[in-house]
Amino acid sequence: MHIYQANYFRLTDALCYFITDAVRKRCQWQDECFLTTNIMENCRAGHIEMQVMYYCDAQCDDGRYGQNCARYCSHHCEKNNNIQPICHHITGACLQGCKPGYSGELCDTPCSVGLHGPNCLQNCSLNCRGSDNACHAVTGRCSSGCEAGFQGHRCQDACQHTYGRNCASNCSATCKHTDQGSKCDRLNGSCTAGCLAGHWGDFCQEVCNSGRYGQNCASQCSNHCENNNNNTRSTCDHITGACLQGCKPGYSGKRCDTPCSVGLHGPNCLQNCSVNCRGSENACHAVTGRCSSGCEAGFQGHRCQDACQHTYGRNCASNCSATCKHTDQGSKCDRLNGSCTAGCLAGHWGDFCQEDCDNQTWGENCDNTCSASCVGGMCSPSNGSCFQGCMPGFHGHRCEIQEESSLMESLQQYIYHGAVAMVGVLSALTVFFLFVTQDKASRSEIREDTVDEIDYRFSFSKTSNSLSQQEYVEDASNLRESDVVLEAQPEKNAELDYEMAQDSMSQDSPSHDRDTARREDTI
Repeated sequence: MHIYQANYFRLTDALCYFITDAVRKRCQWQDECFLTTNIMENCRAGHIEMQVMYYCDAQCDDGRYGQNCARYCSHHCEKNNNIQPICHHITGACLQGCKPGYSGELCDTPCSVGLHGPNCLQNCSLNCRGSDNACHAVTGRCSSGCEAGFQGHRCQDACQHTYGRNCASNCSATCKHTDQGSKCDRLNGSCTAGCLAGHWGDFCQEVCNSGRYGQNCASQCSNHCENNNNNTRSTCDHITGACLQGCKPGYSGKRCDTPCSVGLHGPNCLQNCSVNCRGSENACHAVTGRCSSGCEAGFQGHRCQDACQHTYGRNCASNCSATCKHTDQGSKCDRLNGSCTAGCLAGHWGDFCQEDCDNQTWGENCDNTCSASCVGGMCSPSNGSCFQGCMPGFHGHRCEIQEESSLMESLQQYIYHGAVAMVGVLSALTVFFLFVTQDKASRSEIREDTVDEIDYRFSFSKTSNSLSQQEYVEDASNLRESDVVLEAQPEKNAELDYEMAQDSMSQDSPSHDRDTARREDTI
């Protein structure tokens, strides 16, 4: 490398020559140089002479070109770095191209209409408004704005969810999306992919008419939708088709298109079939609720909701017995099998109260016995009245009222028989006491004494019958105190002991039959 410094110039890698006066020599670039008053002329374009030299061997500085480097490179030349020169030092051609908006070798020609960018190589957007698609030569921005449906400073972006000039208008919210994402035509806003459910029309701004729903209102509301206001408004939602007022009987679901399952019925299938419906599934008609197979025994009605009253069996087809007694619930018999649950009316008995009382009983379930004062012991089975009349000394419809004279006689008879019974019991106790305290040999004697004593106590001849009952009672009360102070025994044991004593006497005493007969005559 050779560096030459002279006066105001510093030359790098320049060719150096030794200069002598009056030397005529060819210049480096084949141009002849002439020394004239110390100034070199006729240097080739792009070169300049130095006062210290007499040869045109130095190129123009960067940014200059031409004869004697007198011209400046175009300011429209692109300069991407500081290494390469801007323009050619001889021709002035921009070495790195032109800045946006210009073209030509010297970048001195503005872009034609419809072109822009570096070297005017880019076309203005076809979406620029106007017939010539004019745009700014440098930026490419459309001079008159965008055609309808596009936006962006170069109108390069299609409208999304908007339409019209510069995409200034919004698409209808009820437009359906397209595969490209747009909801409407970017030019006029019409819904190119159709409408969302519940709407119709070019711009999908119309709501479905009553009774229709879905996309473009193409679907019809279910016939099973309930309509309680006589079609004053749609029966279903215009978007989803859901029935606004619920379902008619027999159907369920949002659109009322699902029939009721077995065992359910009514509006929206919310009601259970009656548990009284016949069959394991309790099946019933989905609309009316009528039991499909009829009713279980004991119920009636189209939904088997009514319990039998005065009837029983399947569908309450059988009548309760007329002789059943009423219950507090009003029924006269069991609604399943007809049995009389509250019993029978007077004069009847049995599960179904179909058996009549016999002539000696009466009342509910024949629980009462006819009065002994009834003639023949028979009475009415319903009320107990003696239908053959009363025994002497009694009156009343059941012969339950005893006349006063007969009452005294009955009282005396009661006293008489009571005394006899008392004597018999005391005698039996005495016999038992003697029987268990004596050995077998002595018992025979004691037995004879006892029998004599019994004969004495019970002997009543026909002449003694003329005695008044009062005298007999007094006589019975005068029994020895030793006979009544015997230790009391239970009644059952006393009867048993008395029977044993009687058996013994019947075997040992020959007078037993005679005494017994005599006692019976006396009584």
